[in-house]
Amino acid sequence: MAWIKSEQALASHPKVHLLAKELGIGVPQVIGHLHLLWWWALDYADDGNLTRYRDFIPNASQWTGDEEYYIESLIKHNFIDVIDDKLIIHDWLDYTGALIETREKDAERKRQARARKSENSKNSQNRTSWETTDTTKLSGASVGRPEDVPTPSNVEKTRLEETRQEQTIEGNSKELQQIDTVKTDNKIVFKALCETLQYDTQGLTTTARGQLNKASKELAEVGATPHDIEVRAKNFALSFGWKPTPMALVKHWASMQQPQPKLSPKELNDLQTKMRRANELDNWVDDNDNESGKG
Repeated sequence: MAWIKSEQALASHPKVHLLAKELGIGVPQVIGHLHLLWWWALDYADDGNLTRYRDFIPNASQWTGDEEYYIESLIKHNFIDVIDDKLIIHDWLDYTGALIETREKDAERKRQARARKSENSKNSQNRTSWETTDTTKLSGASVGRPEDVPTPSNVEKTRLEETRQEQTIEGNSKELQQIDTVKTDNKIVFKALCETLQYDTQGLTTTARGQLNKASKELAEVGATPHDIEVRAKNFALSFGWKPTPMALVKHWASMQQPQPKLSPKELNDLQTKMRRANELDNWVDDNDNESGKG
């Protein structure tokens, strides 16, 4: 279940009262419309960028009055910031950053608990198998004296150790060569992240750009391709229940080759429904953009 921090002081904040007066409604109604918009953004614009959905803002807020006037009022009273011609929810990352971090920690805690449970189960099975095999061998075997069991000489031990060291050095060298070979260009990864996670490069805040640059560098070092990023971001959403931030994708990169659902069947079905609706909304926006271009 998604949530967002709501401060007690909001009800008495001057700009809330000014917005209520501007729209000709009461403060409770203003707070309701704002929260509806914020909750909607958690699902469909979790980076706080509403530029693409400008005409949908009144609908998301369930505002039934003059739509353009409502949008301009939100901008006028600083509930939506205009940054380089982009519409960004005011202080969005300050409120949702803690939410995203908490959800990631909770999901990681559950994943580790399941991993421990799985490992304990495997160890138990292996121990049972070993005990059965060992008992079978001993039941028909004769026990010899210690001096009857051959042991390698010191020379043989030295040779074995030298061989192991040579193999280790050779293996490390090949591994380093592979790492150098698979590195990807940072710019390609940066572009793929923006497209997959739906970041508008023209409206990025300093914080968002910093996260994208850091994530791009780390993913480029492991040879991530645009296709990899698209697939693993989708697997992340199916696993955790929400679209990843750039650094969340980096953190769970190795485990996102396949979805690892941490949701109940009902939660997974609800998430898939939400993702379909998001695609429908994107199509709606594209259609409206095309119609506007024709006009």
